Amino acid sequence: MLRDVSALLRRVADDRPLLLVLDDLHASDESSLLLLRFVAAELRDAPVVAIGTYRSTEARMT
Repeated sequence: MLRDVSALLRRVADDRPLLLVLDDLHASDESSLLLLRFVAAELRDAPVVAIGTYRSTEARMT
């Protein structure tokens, strides 16, 4: 599944630069953050920019 997501994003970015906006990262679960880390590493050389937002006052403490 992780490779499928990165492959899809790479195909889209091959057509035109891609901007990903990720909102409410403070509410992300562990698997979502794992996906984000994987995709960021896989697409390091692709024309992709990711912007993430979070609220430090709502961040979970684990």
